[in-house]
Amino acid sequence: MQLRIVGLRKSFGPRLTPLHNINLTIKTGESCMLLGESGSGKTTLLRSIAGLSPIDNGEIWLDKQPLHLEPPFRRNVGMSMQRPVLYPHLNVLDNLRVGFQLHQKHLPNNLRLSSANLQIRIKNVASQLKIDHLLEQFPQRISGGEQYRVSLGRLLIRQPNIWLLDEPFSQLDKGLKEELWTVVEEFVRQLQPIILFVTHDETETKRFGDRVFTLIKGNLKKFFLDN
Repeated sequence: MQLRIVGLRKSFGPRLTPLHNINLTIKTGESCMLLGESGSGKTTLLRSIAGLSPIDNGEIWLDKQPLHLEPPFRRNVGMSMQRPVLYPHLNVLDNLRVGFQLHQKHLPNNLRLSSANLQIRIKNVASQLKIDHLLEQFPQRISGGEQYRVSLGRLLIRQPNIWLLDEPFSQLDKGLKEELWTVVEEFVRQLQPIILFVTHDETETKRFGDRVFTLIKGNLKKFFLDN
């Protein structure tokens, strides 16, 4: 399986074109790191792949599936953002499973996960993220670090083909980063997703990156790190 971005262009007006003719192929099990200054178009690229920001020109393919023609709920794409976005009226358990349940509604019956198997998956992910004791709590009653764990858990429970990670660990202290990196690495090893990972952290880049790119004035360039 591979994600192919072909000639993608996205503009917000005649004088501002954050993305110019983006071409990129990422294969199953590969992690591409994306660097760039603020405003260079990194988040716009991720949102375009997810279907949250319509593109002006170009194509996005997952093998033979034209993602650029599909609504977001049919793209099997998961995003983890710099700041966790949780539903305040739902407890941790419901926040963990809501994304999966919405996605599963659009799957044929033979591809749907049973309630029992979903519970097993949630229990496993919550245990690995050390939030299994928080399932009945609401977002406003848990710490910022715990909210990040819940947001990440939602992605890991869905197990999408494509992971779009937009600096999900940038606000965390070193100890929590290391802990969550280890959890993510294990799931990456098991699931072999396609990953596009925005970061400013060189340690993170070296730890996860198979290839590294930078966006400069909306243009994608290959980037090489010093060893």
